[in-house]
Amino acid sequence: MKQQAAAKQGVPLANWGHEWLTHERYEDLEACFQSLVARGYQGLIIDPSPHLVAANEHGEVQEHAYVCVPPLREFIEASSIKVQPRARLLSLLHWAKEHQVDIWFSSSFLPDSQARRSFIRRPEHFVKVWADVLNFAQQQGVGGVIKGVDFCQGFPLNAYGAYRRIFRRHPFNPLGRLMPWDASVRKRIDEYLLAVPRALRALFPQYQYGISAAAGAEPFYHDLSTSELDFYALALWQDDDIRFQLSNTVWRNQRLPLAKLRNRMAATWHGLQQGYWAEQWQKRLQHELRFCAQRRLTPMLFDGYLKVVEEDAYWPWVREFCQERVQVALAAGVRHLVVSHYARPSNDVCWQDDDWLREVTQQIQRPPKQQLYLQEVDES
Repeated sequence: MKQQAAAKQGVPLANWGHEWLTHERYEDLEACFQSLVARGYQGLIIDPSPHLVAANEHGEVQEHAYVCVPPLREFIEASSIKVQPRARLLSLLHWAKEHQVDIWFSSSFLPDSQARRSFIRRPEHFVKVWADVLNFAQQQGVGGVIKGVDFCQGFPLNAYGAYRRIFRRHPFNPLGRLMPWDASVRKRIDEYLLAVPRALRALFPQYQYGISAAAGAEPFYHDLSTSELDFYALALWQDDDIRFQLSNTVWRNQRLPLAKLRNRMAATWHGLQQGYWAEQWQKRLQHELRFCAQRRLTPMLFDGYLKVVEEDAYWPWVREFCQERVQVALAAGVRHLVVSHYARPSNDVCWQDDDWLREVTQQIQRPPKQQLYLQEVDES
């Protein structure tokens, strides 16, 4: 028995990560949402820092918290930022409701002064903090704008508290990120993938639940249990392809002088191979989409598609590159996707190019003329 894959209108997503809470550019959330809608976005991915919004082990709710932002992997007082997670989340959900923007949750669990992320170890701990966040939104009358929850960004590699329990190593030990996952590791990961969404769905059946794959580790997820998941989110960076790194990164090496000039050279060099790299990226995407079709998961692109040093980037190339990847993803059948990792209020160049952003978001919203991805899907 076979089923025809339906072509639906796409949903352009912005990903503000933890910046909406930690970056000064988001201080006026009303203005940020006005600019978001003006640029054609219909959905927004944020990190609500659920471990800070939820009540602690004593049932206490804190108004303020101190956090450090990536690339720091642990809390350092000198680099900490004071935030108000509950008040800010309520404000953000209010403006999302006002502007009819769908909200998707995905958390990296920022390092905090009380090491609260260290206590998010077992499946029931993830259930508890996310249930507190969703219940808080419901009580405030803004739960309707939430569409889905990725219970840990890049799980399990970025699950700081659960990492030691899953891999039997310290979270900063790189071996778990480099070695294939054996049967015992997969069994422990499956415990979370089954228990967390099942429990949350019992409490809040109106939302979708899924995971976002750790960048570069996508093939490892194909042997995991996904029966309780609704969606599978990806951050397909072209830079994860070692061949692309060897071919292009030499031009973007920070040790070379004249950063802006070398990035222009990288753009020129990429232009000579543009079709080849688009084809290689499409093959990676197709591989993941077949996996989603077999497991009946909704594929989503939560981040991507090219990594650059923002201060020195050659932005015409970055915009052209990201728009090309969006077009490939749309033709392949992806309906929920970001425009670019750099299309956010904290990036002056990309965010201020509102004509380009409207052009790409309109492309995403148009029903596709053809669908290259798996016109027929075996139900078996």
